Amino acid sequence: MTATRTPQLMKVDKKGAIVKKIKFLILLLVFPLTSFGEVNCDDSESMTDKRLEICNKLKNKKFDEESYMKYLNKLNLPKGWVAEVPYVDSPCLKKDRSIYAVKGDFDHDNKKDLFMILTKKGTRNRGLWFCGATKACELVVENTSGDPGLTLIDEPRTIKTACAAGYGSPCGPDDLKEIVLNKPAVSFFTCESASSVIWWDSKNKKFQQTWAND
Repeated sequence: MTATRTPQLMKVDKKGAIVKKIKFLILLLVFPLTSFGEVNCDDSESMTDKRLEICNKLKNKKFDEESYMKYLNKLNLPKGWVAEVPYVDSPCLKKDRSIYAVKGDFDHDNKKDLFMILTKKGTRNRGLWFCGATKACELVVENTSGDPGLTLIDEPRTIKTACAAGYGSPCGPDDLKEIVLNKPAVSFFTCESASSVIWWDSKNKKFQQTWAND
């Protein structure tokens, strides 16, 4: 069924313009940008031209580095950090279609936040940054090495920690044996190596990094 517009909606007045702007901002906020590998491309009317361009390229299930970089560089990135992709030919990232930024309510304030892997300008050092909807960006993990990537954990689940699964040193008396997630978190991994879960510690009001079993 094709939607039609009534003549009243086509009138140009101040009130109508304000309403349209508000609706457009709401659409941008609601747009389900969980990762560029999982963008919902069906609702094309609510997208900007750039997002629609990215969606069209992703229909072939190929991660488009150039469009992604253009998108990130439009954001207000932390000073001294740039949105560079360190390993363009990563077998893991291309196979899993994982990327370098994910969006979700990570600090449990009912607002969309952003996790990004950025590169320190003029170096090969990379860091995992958290940019909250109402907070300044903060560096959560710095000087990451290898071939890093992010995936969104957006469904409730329980994840066994690395020490509980028998990887590395045995769990100590104060070590977690499992992570119970009821809110969005991220899996921060290195290609063909270990992965960790970055999750919000509501009690201590900060992010924790816990090594996982996969």
